[in-house]
Parts: sequence; structure tokens; C-alpha cells
Amino acid sequence: MWQLERSISRAQPAYLALSGADVLDVCKLETIEYGPDEQLLRWRQVHSANASALQDDGSVSLTRTGGGTRVTICAHQQFALPPLWRAITPVLWPAVRRALVEDAYRRSFLATLNTITAHGQGSSAPAVPAEESARADSSLLDDLAKLAEPLGSLAQWRSTRPEYTDASGFRHFRPERQPR
Repeated sequence: MWQLERSISRAQPAYLALSGADVLDVCKLETIEYGPDEQLLRWRQVHSANASALQDDGSVSLTRTGGGTRVTICAHQQFALPPLWRAITPVLWPAVRRALVEDAYRRSFLATLNTITAHGQGSSAPAVPAEESARADSSLLDDLAKLAEPLGSLAQWRSTRPEYTDASGFRHFRPERQPR
């Protein structure tokens, strides 16, 4: 089965909207394959009317296993940043930038799972439990506090540069050593 889908959603993470981020507007071509023990959804971005999505390609597979269902998610996403974040992103330490991105994906994934769970239970409006939201806030603050500890030794931090870019445009990085 093939379908063309247009997804329009709020800026992610939500705090980007406060700094001028536009809605995400992405058109994707999708295929769905149904097998006796596996369902596979693949998508490829074909257009973004407001240029909010630079890349949004991926797949989700649901595979029957002896113990239940294995879900495999693979995605390559890159969304345009609003001008303020484009200006400050190059000066953010890679570890801080990574913590912010990981927190945004963790929150988005948690909301997605809560939505799926609510629909499976017959509800149409899932709410993220307050303790989960507080735990996510605490986790981000803890991560940022840990990252700020080595401020006295700025020489430990360096920007990450790709080792090489392949013919498809994917950048490959050498693993970094942790600061001591």
C-alpha cells in the first residue's frame, strides 16, 4: 500500500515556539507492507511547504516473536531551527546540545507511547502523568548540572567534526573520549 501524507504539528520541542519556530509541515510518501509475522511502515520526505523539515525519513517494523511483539524504529530527522537557536547552537558545547536533543526526543517518544496506550484503552485524550513529566524535568536538569561541572577546565571540551562525509551525504564521526 502506498500513500502520501501531510503532517502538520507544533514546533518540537515546544519551547522552540517561544523563540519563533514555525509549525512542522512535512509531506511524506509512505509504504506499508503486511506479512504474516511482520508489518513494516516506511516513509520518505518529499516536501516541506515552509522548509521546517530538512530531513524526515524512516521506518517502523512490528515483528511477531515468541515472547510478544518486537518494535523497531529507525528514523533520520532534521528540522530547521528558528533564528535564535541557529545563532546559539554553534557555541553550545556538544554535550549540552546532545542533552537538549535527547531530552526533546525522550519527551516526544513518551507522549507518543502515552497516546498509543490511551487509544488502546479507548481514551482519546492521553495525559502525561505529572510524576513522569517531573521526572523528565529533573533528568534534564541533572544532566545539565553534570555537564556544567567541568567549566573550570574548558580545554577538555572540543567541537566534534565529522571524520568524513559519504557519497549519500551522511557524516561519520570518530567516537570522542570523555572529559577527565
